[in-house]
Amino acid sequence: EFQPSKLAMRVRFPSPAPISRGICLHLQCKFMNAPRYGTANTEYIKTWFQRTEDGPMWALNLMSYREFADYQDGRESNISGADADVRYTPIQSLTEVGARILFVADVAHQLTGDDIAWDRVAIAQYPRRMAIIEMQNLESFKEAHHHKEAGMKFTIVMATFPSHSSITASQKDPSDLVLLQVSNSTSTPKISDRVDAQPIGTFDVEGVIMGDHRTFAVAHWHTISVAEANRLAASKDSLNEYPDSYSLILRPMINIIPQSLEEHFA
Repeated sequence: EFQPSKLAMRVRFPSPAPISRGICLHLQCKFMNAPRYGTANTEYIKTWFQRTEDGPMWALNLMSYREFADYQDGRESNISGADADVRYTPIQSLTEVGARILFVADVAHQLTGDDIAWDRVAIAQYPRRMAIIEMQNLESFKEAHHHKEAGMKFTIVMATFPSHSSITASQKDPSDLVLLQVSNSTSTPKISDRVDAQPIGTFDVEGVIMGDHRTFAVAHWHTISVAEANRLAASKDSLNEYPDSYSLILRPMINIIPQSLEEHFA
């Protein structure tokens, strides 16, 4: 059973000691062994090894599930792809590398984009970029990863970082939905300007960690009332000025993005 309260880690965990470059290269190779649900962006990941400093990363995950879980070991399964991914949820692995889950939401409406139908969106906050690679070698991760392989049809994972000047508000009403717009250009008009939406923050997309050939530049996060969300969804067919954006109305189960920003910029 999916229990969001168990996913919301509201405290920071101590980070493990930095791993050596030799081990990092070994883990990088493991990370680059692409699963069925996406391809690692090796050129971007390689830049992490050239950094002299590293800091917190907000890993934005767009997820599209298989209708039914497809386990590669041939086992029979009657669970959905989404349920298989819930079984994967790497709480222990995240904790071991000092990471935490900040946001989990189902997609209520997909306003713009392409023929990929996104089902869920999540953010995991890592203490540094390399922590996501370290996690690949943990026994707890390896033991559960087959569930993600079985359930995930396709995912895009982006390394995002908040822009301090854009942090202006937090969620005021627990019933509010969240409007996310991920664009491949910072000059793309903001769909939030069409409605009464309260900004959470703007995140720069440094690179795509997992996905396909596409790149993205910025992710805008807003809260939006149910009424405003319904009005925006009703105008979906007229939203043709956002061809290079994924614009999603999300129903949050966990949302501690504002708290993470307050902590980060305190």
